[in-house]
Amino acid sequence: MLKHDQRHRAFMRLPRLIRSSIRSCYERVKTIFYLMGFISRRERPLRILGVIDFNEEGFAIGDAMVFQVFLNILMIRHGAQKVDTTYIDDPSHANTRKEAYHRTLYLKRMLSSLHELNPNAGSHFHFDSNAQFADFLQKHREKYVVWPILHGSLTCRGLYDMKQIIDFYHETGSLPRLSCRQELINWAHSFVVDHIGKAKLVVVHLRANPSRRESKNSNIDAWDRFFAAHKDEGSVKFTIIGTKEEIIPKFREYKNLIFAKDFDTTLEQDLSLLQIAHISLCSTSGPGVFPRFAGLPTITFGLSPVYTDDIPEGATYPFLTRYQKVFWGKEPFELIEHEFTALMDKLNKDNWHNPHVYREIDNPKHAF
Repeated sequence: MLKHDQRHRAFMRLPRLIRSSIRSCYERVKTIFYLMGFISRRERPLRILGVIDFNEEGFAIGDAMVFQVFLNILMIRHGAQKVDTTYIDDPSHANTRKEAYHRTLYLKRMLSSLHELNPNAGSHFHFDSNAQFADFLQKHREKYVVWPILHGSLTCRGLYDMKQIIDFYHETGSLPRLSCRQELINWAHSFVVDHIGKAKLVVVHLRANPSRRESKNSNIDAWDRFFAAHKDEGSVKFTIIGTKEEIIPKFREYKNLIFAKDFDTTLEQDLSLLQIAHISLCSTSGPGVFPRFAGLPTITFGLSPVYTDDIPEGATYPFLTRYQKVFWGKEPFELIEHEFTALMDKLNKDNWHNPHVYREIDNPKHAF
C-alpha cells in the first residue's frame, strides 16, 4: 500500500515537474543567446564574473570558497583586474529535482559573504530574476569573462573545475590564496586576547548534525578521547567552531576547550579564528575548506567518495603544503592523536609562526 501511495504521489507531481523543466530550459536557452556575445569580447577583459544561482542544487559553503579560488585563477589567465560575484535568487526558476538546503535566508547570507575572502574581490550583485541577470549581461558583455557560462546547470562541482585548479598549480607551483579582511583578523586577535591568552590557539571544526548522513559527521567518541588526553595541557587551547546545534555538551568539562558559538560568532568570525590559529583540525566540508586554501597548517578528516568527487578516493590534493594533510574515512582516536602531535612537533622544529598573528616586535599593543 505504501509503495502504491508513493507511485501515486510521484505521478501527481509529473505535470508540475514538466512545467518547471520547460521553464528552466527556456531560461537557460535565453541566457545562452545573451552569452553568445562574449565570443567576440576583447582579448583582455577587464573583470571576471562568477555566478551563483541560489535555486539550483548542490553547492554549499566549502564549494563557494573553492569557487573564489577558481575565479582568481581565471583572473590571472585572462589578465583581468578584478573578480565580481553575482547571486541570482529567482524562485520561479527553482530546481525541483532536489531540495536545495541553501535556499534558506540564513545560508544565503552566509554564502553571499564568502566573496570577501577573495583578495581580488570587486563588486557583488544580487538579482531576483534570471531575466534581470540576462539584461545585465547584455549591457556589460564587453566587460566580463563569465563563469560558469551555463549558470543554470550547476552541479555540486559545477561552480569550479578542480582539474583546472590542479593544472594551474602544476604550471605555477602555487595557488591564489583566500584571506579574511583585516578588520576580521583584528577581531580574531581581540578574541584570543580575551579568551585564549598565551596558549596556542587550536581551532577544531566538527560535524555533529543528526539530520545529515552519518558518513559526513565526525567521530565524536574519538574526539572525546582526544580532548580528554590533552585536558591538562596549558600550552594549547581548543576552540570549536560550527553551529550551535552541533555543540557537544560533554566537551564543556574540558577546561582548555571553548565553543566559539557561546560568543555568538558569525561564519566570517569563525574563519578569522581559523586564519590566526596555530593549527586547525577540521571535518571535510564547510569552514574546514578555508585553511587549505589559505596556506595554513591544517589536518582534514573524513573525506568520503559520497561528497568528495574532485579527486580519486584515497588520493590527496597535490597543492597541499608540508603542513597540510587530508584523510579519507572516519577518523579514529589514534589517527587524530598521531597527526596532531606530529604537526605540532614539525611546526615547533621549524620555529613556524603564523604570519597573520601579531608579534610583540610588530605590534606590542595587540601581541599575544
